[in-house]
Amino acid sequence: MYRLKYLLYTIIVVTLSLPTQAQYESNVNVGEYGLMLGTAHYYGDLNPDPVFDHPKLAIGAFYQRQFNNYIGLRLSAQYARLGYSDKFSANPIQRIRNLSFN
Repeated sequence: MYRLKYLLYTIIVVTLSLPTQAQYESNVNVGEYGLMLGTAHYYGDLNPDPVFDHPKLAIGAFYQRQFNNYIGLRLSAQYARLGYSDKFSANPIQRIRNLSFN
């Protein structure tokens, strides 16, 4: 077990210490884009306990462009669905109240 940990540690250190080309080139990239996917969760009056039991979908997209080594621009947009209901609560008074939103 000790040898496996030592081997993994050595691989990580050697990988991180290798020089990369980006450090030596002054060329600026033309742009990059990407997509994001994750979850969103409501935490507030209807859900006062930090329990992540009903997450909903969250997506996003971005475009980033470097104009030179010091100035860049990033455009991004995210969309998340939020909602919660008192029917998920462990508190019986909140269940009787029966509030919800989406």
